[in-house]
Amino acid sequence: MPLNLLPVLIAGGAYLAFSGGRKKRRRKPSSGQTALPPANGSSRGEVFSGDNPPDLIVVQPGERFSVSFPESGGAGYGWSLSASPVDNSVELISTEVDKVQGDAVGGHSENRVFVLEAKKAGRGSLVFHLQAPWLEGKQPPSETVEIQTRIS
Repeated sequence: MPLNLLPVLIAGGAYLAFSGGRKKRRRKPSSGQTALPPANGSSRGEVFSGDNPPDLIVVQPGERFSVSFPESGGAGYGWSLSASPVDNSVELISTEVDKVQGDAVGGHSENRVFVLEAKKAGRGSLVFHLQAPWLEGKQPPSETVEIQTRIS
């Protein structure tokens, strides 16, 4: 058992142990990237999974795209966009929460969706962090996902 376990959360007889440290989730490159279907009537553009993020998102100025991460609504840990391209080529339009229908898979009860818009040609990266709000600034995020962007 690792010695770097952080506080254990006990709820209803079950327990969750959160380990400290910084992890970077990256998927192995593949020949094609599949986007999730857009929500009904939304203007989210292509929706990419944060669980299996692309290494690079390529869009044209004016196009919208989204990145979706599963979250456990009651655990207190949530995803946030902590950095976007310094050249302002991508702008965060909104952050939305979709409730998962039926049985929650793996304990995830909702999806946090970051809706972004390509503003102008440029290159950069989007950095997302998974962290509890009360731990912000006190310890590194539980997980970090970085996705490169190219707007052309």
